Amino acid sequence: MNNKKNNVYYFLWRWHFYAGLFLGPLIILLAATGLIYLFKPQLNASLLHKYRVMPGDSQMISYDKQLHTALDAYPGSTLKSFTYNHNPNEPTEITLTQESRQQVRVFVDPYQAEVVGALPESHDVMLWAKILHSGAVAGDKGRVIMELAGCWTIVLLISGVYLWWPRLKGKGGVVSIRRKDGKRNFLRDLHAVPAIFLSAFVFIWILTGLPWTITWGGLFDKIATATKTNAPAGFWSPFKAEDYEGKQHISLDKLVEIQKEYIDQIRSTIHWPWDKESAVIIRTDMAEAQDTVYLHVDQYTGDVYADYRWKDFGLLGKYVSVGVGFHEGRLFGWPNQVLGIVVTVGVIWLTGTGIFMWWKRRPKGKLGAPTVPENFVFHKWFLVFLGALCIFLPLFGASVVVLWILDPIFLYWKTKFLNNV
Repeated sequence: MNNKKNNVYYFLWRWHFYAGLFLGPLIILLAATGLIYLFKPQLNASLLHKYRVMPGDSQMISYDKQLHTALDAYPGSTLKSFTYNHNPNEPTEITLTQESRQQVRVFVDPYQAEVVGALPESHDVMLWAKILHSGAVAGDKGRVIMELAGCWTIVLLISGVYLWWPRLKGKGGVVSIRRKDGKRNFLRDLHAVPAIFLSAFVFIWILTGLPWTITWGGLFDKIATATKTNAPAGFWSPFKAEDYEGKQHISLDKLVEIQKEYIDQIRSTIHWPWDKESAVIIRTDMAEAQDTVYLHVDQYTGDVYADYRWKDFGLLGKYVSVGVGFHEGRLFGWPNQVLGIVVTVGVIWLTGTGIFMWWKRRPKGKLGAPTVPENFVFHKWFLVFLGALCIFLPLFGASVVVLWILDPIFLYWKTKFLNNV
């Protein structure tokens, strides 16, 4: 291995080490919460089965009466959303916002007008998994931190592939685990070999999650809007009702009629607006991307302001829609979910084995970070690649600037070797 290659190797090893060690816990959190969220269909099905109802000879009561049943059980609450189910044995699911601003999912027997179960948000595993996964539990700062962890996971993948890249003949340590070459190689192979098979899938999973981040997602949205390839104009901007003073709200029964007319047999949810002006949103829930329906309905007259469907999305808007389905493990049914489970469990395994190797190998009383030869130089191709990566991942680029200031290797390079590039 020539000197220049060795320089890049040790430099990437150093980044791989730092990223895995310091961001490892956050990466495990991302993977673990993502793993939990993959089981959302099963958990919802379990809840509905737990509160299963038997219609018998009874007729279904009106949806407005079902809503009043839920509101009577939680005085002072307001409607947040209503999910219409087509299965006659499933309870009606109504989400309420309580006076404390906490939400509760209420399950109502649509035949007997009684509450058969409830799930407060403090007990909602899926809700907490989503909040922790996005970092929203700590507000925008938390979301930025989780986005940074995702960006550095990409760096871990790239550097890991470079470190793994075969430099000797043979399959040992490349596509097979060496069991008889000592514990050190065995541990390394337990980490590196599975990683090379998972890397492409992990990379795709990160790319499909980035559109929902603050920095990358915000820039992506601006580019998609500027190029007119985003979601339809007005998709995220609620329509406003005019002259609403003195008017009565449309009934829930009428909204369900609209829901049935426009969406038919696909599971969908009615989202009630927070204020007196905004439109009611009726949208498909956990549907295939091509079955997406998003309605804006006047909360007083029932007029449908907008009816957005798959055909109305631009190229980048469709990418986001398909990406969300893939990221949540529902794009192509159970195989997508199984693939998601393998990837998330794999990420936990890779991160855990990386940290374990450091713990076993670390010098006593030292961190044990890889060092770079004093006479190292950066290849021009590496600088071009690093610059492109910083542009593609702006938050990562900002963190590189911080490393530039703090890491002694960067300081050494700036003072002595900048002119040699």
